[in-house]
Amino acid sequence: MTFRFKFSIAIIFASHIAITSANTTAPIDLTNPVEEIKKQLPQELAEGVLLTDINYNLKKQTLIYSATVLDTKPDQINQENIVNKVCYTPLLRDAIKREVTVSFFFYDETKTPLKHVVITEALCQSNFKAFERALTENLKKTNTTMLPMQINDQLILFSLNYQSAQKTIVADLKAANNKVDVANFDKAKSVKIACTDDYLSLFAARNLNYIFNYYDESGNKLVKTVNVSANDCQSNAPILTNALDQKLTEDAQKMKSNLKALSSNQIELIDVGYDSLKRIIWNKAIIKDVTITKDKINAQATIASLCTLDSTRQIINQGITYSYSYYNTNKEPMINFFVDTSVCKHYNKENNILLQKH
Repeated sequence: MTFRFKFSIAIIFASHIAITSANTTAPIDLTNPVEEIKKQLPQELAEGVLLTDINYNLKKQTLIYSATVLDTKPDQINQENIVNKVCYTPLLRDAIKREVTVSFFFYDETKTPLKHVVITEALCQSNFKAFERALTENLKKTNTTMLPMQINDQLILFSLNYQSAQKTIVADLKAANNKVDVANFDKAKSVKIACTDDYLSLFAARNLNYIFNYYDESGNKLVKTVNVSANDCQSNAPILTNALDQKLTEDAQKMKSNLKALSSNQIELIDVGYDSLKRIIWNKAIIKDVTITKDKINAQATIASLCTLDSTRQIINQGITYSYSYYNTNKEPMINFFVDTSVCKHYNKENNILLQKH
């Protein structure tokens, strides 16, 4: 299996941490926020990967993450994704600039070391320079082969450029028809485009900012310009929710307030939730019955239920992923699995088995 990294900023680094010193070379004491994160562990770091520990050494200025890899091989650990996420998380990058070394240690389920990834400022800079070179070439091809491109029923993207000095993407958009008034595209609507459009949202992941130039239908008259920060994709999360997101959030909150009633003598449900940005519903439970081993947890029964029940299959078909994590009484990971459209696609309803992916 191949990891699909779905990092959570809360897992990587607490979003409430504020670095206020004006001196970017001053040492940072992350002891308290790291201890807060430790209380939330274990948590899923990616498909097939559980973050099990995080430690900070003030004297050595090192931030160390430990993760358990479930049923996979070390060569399938996507190092580039790890580097990208750390380097493009502003709080972590700020710490790295102050000479904090960030390390990831990956282990298998027997605690045998699999891989060690060290992330430094030099690596982040090298990574970003390579990205900028590729971005410049890709935008040339995009402007000549993909554009103009309709991004929704109201707007057409007809030019896309990158301002290296400002680390900003400049997108020129025009009205799709004469009934569209682009003057109505305010900051909130622009943030939604930047953070949810399948193509444009890729740049926010690299911590790039946006300038949206809105033109009339002809593409000749500039009507409005709106600036969007990459941070807006996190700080304005309520703008990004829709009716389904709202319902799933409410349902998760109801379940979270009733965990005891939803548990049994064998299984204790310890957490449920919904991430509207990553579109993941997570369920975490402790197996209290010591006679229930990993092999006895029937993941396929859960997959069969989710993929065949109309209500859940409709939710999955709208891009929602279900995540299940089971732990023993020592809170050590036993099994973790995801159910999404790709899993259901390979589910054979007639035989009630998962088809092998060839």
